[in-house]
Amino acid sequence: MKPPLLACVALALVCLAPLPAAARSSHVAIDAKDVALPEVIKLLASQGGPNLAVHPDLVDEKITFAVKETSASAALRWLCRACTLAVVTSSDGRTFIARPSVERPVEKEYKLAKLATTQEEIDPLMNFIKKVIFEFHPNRDRNEAGVLHPAFEMTCDKGRLTVLATPLVHREILALLVAAAKVKPQRGLEDVRVSYRPAELGFLTAHGNPATPKLIGDVKLEIANAKASEAAWALTSASKMSFFVDPWDPTLSEAKVTLQGEKLALSDAVDAFEKQLGVERCWYDEAWLFVRKERKPLFDSLTVRVYSIAGMRRFGFGGFGVGGFLRGLVRQAGDAAGLPFAMEQAGDLVYLSGPADWHKGLEDFVKNPPGGGPGPGPGPGGRPGGRRGP
Repeated sequence: MKPPLLACVALALVCLAPLPAAARSSHVAIDAKDVALPEVIKLLASQGGPNLAVHPDLVDEKITFAVKETSASAALRWLCRACTLAVVTSSDGRTFIARPSVERPVEKEYKLAKLATTQEEIDPLMNFIKKVIFEFHPNRDRNEAGVLHPAFEMTCDKGRLTVLATPLVHREILALLVAAAKVKPQRGLEDVRVSYRPAELGFLTAHGNPATPKLIGDVKLEIANAKASEAAWALTSASKMSFFVDPWDPTLSEAKVTLQGEKLALSDAVDAFEKQLGVERCWYDEAWLFVRKERKPLFDSLTVRVYSIAGMRRFGFGGFGVGGFLRGLVRQAGDAAGLPFAMEQAGDLVYLSGPADWHKGLEDFVKNPPGGGPGPGPGPGGRPGGRRGP
């Protein structure tokens, strides 16, 4: 059954007014167990979060969610990740929280005349969009038949790329096309980046080296054969920082953990969590995230970039060169972990999505041609031959 139009949905929303600004704080602390979603949204709003309405289907939805020492925007993003929710804007401009499937895709057309003129150039571009943006977009949920919603579609006819997707996905596709157009005229490279809004989830962003807080203090835990997601909630509840499990790894979320003690050092409890599940932790979006080693690059180093190797294919980029090596990495790592790792070559353009380390060889290949010729000069964004992406 198709979801109702957003304009109609907006009429039935349950609005929640936040507390006065004086009552808000710079950091959020929420510890909810089996609490109605509207109450959690109201509590978030009282601590600086947005004034969101709740979709009628979720008014009676009860959730278990805890977050501490994060900004209000980070807390909202974690709520969406942990509970498979999305902040949606209706046709009349009102924002509300709902299941991702409520958001209606829109159709847009992109002209590829100056970017891809042959099928040999169009097919790799479409394959890259499907693998990196469509197949692994976080803001979707599955119906009973296992089908992801909202659904994304894409066709190309006579140099016109027609895409049916959510506004956020359109912005990601546009960022990719802009990066390709910038770098195509001459040898160089261009990062694909999107400026996400506070409530949006996405991976096309810059990765820095944020300072990570120390695990200090003691905690009291009575976790016996509990799901990893529940154990992470208990760690957050018992401590003064936030812990989550990879929200897009259902096998890990369901794995069982036992952590018991009257006065456990937080660092020991976290180490035990990691050892029992064979996972690692990384500091992501103001919280500690437990994640399998092979999936960690998605959160701490995923880099999507477009390269132009104009005039360099004769230097052995293909089967036994840099390109062949990278294709092997994509097959071994990306396919095995179900991650948005991909590499496509369309003439002189190379689209690569993967951990930052994967890009070093190709970046060096572009900057220092094997034939000894000069590499591309520094671009306005500080990167050789290109500017920073949008």
